[in-house]
Amino acid sequence: MNTPPRDKILDIECLRAFAIIYTLVAHYRFIYAETPHWVEWMDKKVAFHGGVDLFFVISGFVISKNLIPTARAQSELAAKIRFISQFWVRRVYRLWPSSWLWAFIGLGVVAITDRSALTANVYDVTAALLQVYNYHAYSCMTGVGVCSHLAVGVYWSLSLEEQFYIALPVLLVVARSNAKWVLAALLVLSVPVHNSFPLLGGFFRWEAFCIGVLLAWLYANEPVRTSFVEHLFKPLGRTAWLASYLMLFAIPLVGVGALGGASYSLTAICAGVLVALASVDRGYLGIPRVLQPFLVWVGARSYSIYLVHSAVFLTFKALAVRGWREALPSSLQHIGWIGLATAVVLGLSELNFRFVESRFRHAGRAAPA
Repeated sequence: MNTPPRDKILDIECLRAFAIIYTLVAHYRFIYAETPHWVEWMDKKVAFHGGVDLFFVISGFVISKNLIPTARAQSELAAKIRFISQFWVRRVYRLWPSSWLWAFIGLGVVAITDRSALTANVYDVTAALLQVYNYHAYSCMTGVGVCSHLAVGVYWSLSLEEQFYIALPVLLVVARSNAKWVLAALLVLSVPVHNSFPLLGGFFRWEAFCIGVLLAWLYANEPVRTSFVEHLFKPLGRTAWLASYLMLFAIPLVGVGALGGASYSLTAICAGVLVALASVDRGYLGIPRVLQPFLVWVGARSYSIYLVHSAVFLTFKALAVRGWREALPSSLQHIGWIGLATAVVLGLSELNFRFVESRFRHAGRAAPA
């Protein structure tokens, strides 16, 4: 297995793996022709959609830990404009080629397996390509738009992420050091807003990004970071793993939704604790050494897995409708079906990671120049 470059924080890569594993568990229901009993049971006990919030916190932290010092260094207007435009160009190269490819592949799967939903999916894909899928999905939930969510249902989070990162570099160069207070205010505001409008929180939960950026702000301040490590993390010592395990278990428990809109904020806080523990890269997550190479490998490919799994799961659902799952031995009809779908996702994700995502990411580093 390939390990990522050492400029990456390995514990953060492991958290990416947990985030995508949670997401896959939440979406395994979509590989069945009919909702199985184990999914109905799970829905009453836990909800794994918080994997997306963990992604948001990780993304906010990883991107901002380098973005914040660079933004502070820009003083002239021309330099600020160049800084913002270069950041946007890198984001386009990093995200759009893979997301566009799998949006069209997903649309192709729909065209083959369910032509009656093709028109609605064309609307979905158009919204996804324009980076406004979260607005599109919210309008459908309120009875305004037309949606199917088959081909690109997960793209609401990618659209929200892109919208946040369109605004973030502008905020950093305009507000400068005051940007952290704006982010803190948005974080506090998210609680009453999502409590009052929980449906809105489903597609516009920005608090996780704010937590990630604020953690990066602390990370960029060497005295503050050292103080946290010396006076908070070090005293925990070998018991730090207990805090990380509690947070990993809390995310699906909090996500059940009994707390209404507050569940989004609490999930983001749990994710924030995990990212804070992982940010110092001293093994505070308590991940066994034997699992770390696999988790790092999965974490490095988590974006590809996130994109690929929708089309694959949609294909497996179509095959289940045609009775392919029942062709497996009865003892393997769940484990075997899930395992086979996961293997296909990982295989295609590796291809996308090597030949699409990595190549455009490297090109994007040189493109702004």
